[in-house]
This record gives sequence, C-alpha cells and structure tokens, in this order.
Amino acid sequence: MGSGDIQEYIASNSVILASSNIDEVYEKCLIWCRNKGMNVIESEKPFLITAQGIFNTFGERGLYFYDVWEISIQLSQDRKGMQINFSLLKVLNPSFKPRKNQPRHIISPYPRVVRRLYRYLGVHMSDDVLRDLYPREYLNRYISKFSMYLGFCILATAILVGYGWYREYISLIRGDILRFFLFSIVPFFSGLMVFDEWFVLRSLRERLYISL
Repeated sequence: MGSGDIQEYIASNSVILASSNIDEVYEKCLIWCRNKGMNVIESEKPFLITAQGIFNTFGERGLYFYDVWEISIQLSQDRKGMQINFSLLKVLNPSFKPRKNQPRHIISPYPRVVRRLYRYLGVHMSDDVLRDLYPREYLNRYISKFSMYLGFCILATAILVGYGWYREYISLIRGDILRFFLFSIVPFFSGLMVFDEWFVLRSLRERLYISL
C-alpha cells in the first residue's frame, strides 16, 4: 500500500479446519482471493496472504457504497488441525477516488466476506462460529439498514414502473418506452439481492438468539 492509504482495523476471527495439508489450504485461499477479483499484494507460502478487494458497505444513513478493503489470511498447523486467522482492514485508497466526508458509523462487510471464505474451504459453520461472526448488535443494525434499502428499492421500482405505464398510454408507445422500462427494473433486481441477504440475516438472528 502507498503511504497515502488510510487503514482502520475492523475485525478478526480464528477457526480450526480439519485438514492435514497446509499447502493445499493455502492454495485454496489464494484461488478464492483471485476468484473474488482481489489484488494479492503479499504472499508468504504457506503462512500468509494479504489482498485488497472492493466490497459493498452500508453507511450511517442507509446509503450503499463500494469501498476498497484489505484482508489478511494467516495459516498455522498443529495437532488439532489447520488454524485460519482472518482479518479485515478498511482501506481508503486515493487512487480509488474515495468519497468525501467518509461516514464513521459504517457496517462492516466482514461477516459476509469471511463466511464465503469459510464455506469455500469447507469450515463447519457451527452456531458458535456464527455467533462470533454475527453478534446480536451487528445483526440488528444490518437488518435495519437492509430494511431501509429494500424499502427504497420497492418504492423506486413502483414509481418508475407506474410512470412508465402512464407515459405509454399518453404517448402511444414511443420508441423510448422500452429503454425506460429496462432502466426502471434496475432497482427491482437490486432489491432482490438485498432481500436475499435480509432474509438470511433475519433467519440467522432467529436461529442464534431468539429461538434459544
């Protein structure tokens, strides 16, 4: 990273993977990073991988952003198996054209990122592991933000589609109607992706904290 980059430590987690081949696990982590479009900036086989990638983040006012983040994957091995230490750092990279007045109270994408890595590596996602990744306060905040964003997507889709139908009837179907409807379904598909994550998080909260 350049000297102008700003880092903020976000989260760290450690799990045990039942594997006897540290080189194999290292290569899988490396492939995972590259498949996610990350830039591997440090690689010390078979113990350390540091990479940067772009992940979406919710700001304090329910806005949706894409920021540069840095991850660190450290591997070690003992009699119990393979220990994976995963850390996520927030990186503000000047070359990525960072927005001004960066929100302080953001909701980290850390649980989603590390959950996907663990699933790829075959880590058993027990309730204890999930509680470590998803504290109750985090789930409550994230569900609230997703609900706001989902409501915005539904409202935007309804307004755009309604206006499109209105224009269709009063203009006798001009040539730009099709383009308008294609534009209007963008928030609809965005809302579908948000709904998927919202549903997963609500189910997790029910499983980990409410139905105990």
